[in-house]
Amino acid sequence: MNRHMAHSAADRISNSLAIFAIAGYPFLLISNSANFIGFQVRNMAQAWLVLEITDSTFIVGLVNATPAMVLMLLSPFGGVLADRFRRKNIALGGRFVIALVSFTAAYLVTADLIEIWHLIVMGPILGAGMALSNPASQTIVMDLVGRDRMISAMSLNTTLSNLGTMLGPAIGGVLVAAYGNQSVFILTAAITGVSFLSLIGLPNLKPPVSNGRPGWRSGLQDMAAGISYTIKTPSARWLVFTVTGSLYWGMIQPIIPYYARDVLEVGSTGYGLLLGLSGAGSMASGARFPSKRACASSTRPSWA
Repeated sequence: MNRHMAHSAADRISNSLAIFAIAGYPFLLISNSANFIGFQVRNMAQAWLVLEITDSTFIVGLVNATPAMVLMLLSPFGGVLADRFRRKNIALGGRFVIALVSFTAAYLVTADLIEIWHLIVMGPILGAGMALSNPASQTIVMDLVGRDRMISAMSLNTTLSNLGTMLGPAIGGVLVAAYGNQSVFILTAAITGVSFLSLIGLPNLKPPVSNGRPGWRSGLQDMAAGISYTIKTPSARWLVFTVTGSLYWGMIQPIIPYYARDVLEVGSTGYGLLLGLSGAGSMASGARFPSKRACASSTRPSWA
C-alpha cells in the first residue's frame, strides 16, 4: 500500500512537471499567478492608504469593494466574449486595462497626487478588466493542456495563487513600513505588467467553434441557459452557493487594517501578515492526502 502511495505521488509530480513542456503553458501560469498576486498586493496597499487618508473603515470597504462588484456583474459577459472570439486577444485586452490602472495608481501615489475619488473611479475600471480577462484566461488552460491534464493544471494554479495570497500581502506590509505606500503600488504595477507581457508568449490558438448563432442575442441566450443549468443541477447549484457564501468574508476586510493599526498596534507589517494568514490557511486546507478509498483501491488486483 505504501509503495502504491509512493508511486501515486510520483505520478502526480510527473504529470505536474509534464505540463510545463506544453507550449505556452508556463507563460499562462506566470500571467495568471502574477495577476492574482498583483490583485492581492494592491488590495493590501490600497486599504492601508485609504485608511491613512480618510481614517474611515467604510471608505476602505467601498474602495476595495467596487472592483469586486463590477467583476460579479460583468463576468458573464466576459464569458460570452470568451466563447465567441480569440481568447488570447480578450485576455490581453483585460490584462492591459489592469496594468494601465496599476501604473496610473503608482504614478499618482508616487507623485503625491492621489485622492480618494481617483481610487473610486479606478475601481470599476479594474473590475471591468478582470471581468474581461478572467473567463478567457481560465478557459485558455483547457485549450492548452486538454481535459486529461486540466485538474493538474488548475491545482498548480491554485497552489501558486494561495502562495501569492500568503506572501504577497506580507511582503507588501514590510515594503510600506520600510519605503512607504508608493513602493507597493510600484511593485503592483510591475507585477501586472509581467502578467500582461506573459500572455504575449501564448501560441495563437484557434478561435472557439461557432455555434451557428453569432451575435449578442444568442450570447444572452447562452448566458441564460448557463444560469438555468446551474440552478437545475444540484452539484453546480451548491458549488455556486458555497463560493458565493465565501464572498461574505469580505465583510471583515475593512476592519483588519483598523485593528492592525489601532487595536493590535502592529502597523502595516502586521497588517500584511494578518492577510497572509488567510493564504496559509488555504494552502493547509488544500493539501491532498490519499483517502482510505484510494488506499483500499490500491489493494485491488490489476485485473479488477
